[in-house]
Amino acid sequence: MNCQSELLKPMITPHIIATNLSATCTTTGTTRKRVNPHPDSFSKLSATLILLLVSFFLLPTTTIAQDTTPQPNALLQSFLSAKRVVFIGDSNTYNGQFLASVELSLIQSGHAPLPEILNLGLSSETCCGLSEPAHPWPRPNVLERFERLLDKAKPDLVVACYGMNDGIYHPFAEARFQKFKDGIDELIDQCQTKKVKLVLITPPPFDPLPKKRKGSLAPADAKEFNWKTIYENYDAEVMLVYSQWLLQKKDNVVGVIDTRTAILEHLSQKRKTKPDFALSRDGVHINQAGHKLFAGTITTALGLQPAASPPKTIELLVQRNNLLRDAWLQHVGHLRPDVPNGLPLDQANKQATELNKKIASELNKQPSAN
Repeated sequence: MNCQSELLKPMITPHIIATNLSATCTTTGTTRKRVNPHPDSFSKLSATLILLLVSFFLLPTTTIAQDTTPQPNALLQSFLSAKRVVFIGDSNTYNGQFLASVELSLIQSGHAPLPEILNLGLSSETCCGLSEPAHPWPRPNVLERFERLLDKAKPDLVVACYGMNDGIYHPFAEARFQKFKDGIDELIDQCQTKKVKLVLITPPPFDPLPKKRKGSLAPADAKEFNWKTIYENYDAEVMLVYSQWLLQKKDNVVGVIDTRTAILEHLSQKRKTKPDFALSRDGVHINQAGHKLFAGTITTALGLQPAASPPKTIELLVQRNNLLRDAWLQHVGHLRPDVPNGLPLDQANKQATELNKKIASELNKQPSAN
């Protein structure tokens, strides 16, 4: 059941093209009165001539009068043609704040019908199957659950964001990088086999500043690296390489959205006046402002305007998305411990329907974007 399908019936403003055609023929000079020896033939000829003239003038007018509404780009079209879109990724996706803003941008764009958007992100997850030795349990690997996810959720489009955990916070190593590449390629292969479209998103950059201030960055010769003690050049030497490789996969998927560049540019601009500015407390997990920027990068790639984000509407969207996230994670199954149990899907869908009514009520209070 698509719990978002009745969320909103957008107001559609049709593009009405009206063409008025008038032809005036004026004859000047001396008028001579003549008697037509075949009045019926003349009438038929006149009628035929008028039809030809009207056709002559109408034909090019009809050709010119075309709807000039901009067509969705390939990324947006992949969303609009889908009935269900599933986002997967690590803890930043699991958090889901950016997803609410992306969905709100789609609603405010006026496009219809819109897909159901589900968040099946999972904290700590990788696509490489690696874990740092100090991690309390093996990191979950999306490939362990991905086939079940495709079979049970039946998405038309998957949006995947991996990379941050896949370097396991160590210095660059070709073997680890190959594991990451193999994982992404397996996602691509499984989607192609199931005829599911796939969009990749580069992970946000690792920002070393917060951990540098706390003295918890590790030099290259450190004995141990993990999510708490991260290699000091993890972003420049690892995340950069992973992201650049992802961007090269654009011909194998619907598209690759580069969130990394926009976030780095934003940090650079902000730190010109506020040297301690950050979008994360630990350099890994982006904060609310980071999620808003992350969402804005995605909506810009879709050719949409970033959403006007009334706090109450965003709060309700996050609440509904988290409700369905927990239910779907439990329904699909995964290996990560310490994840809250979700409701059975039928119960979650009923509660989501009630939340949709509240969301629609909030949206009706807002001015139309059209």
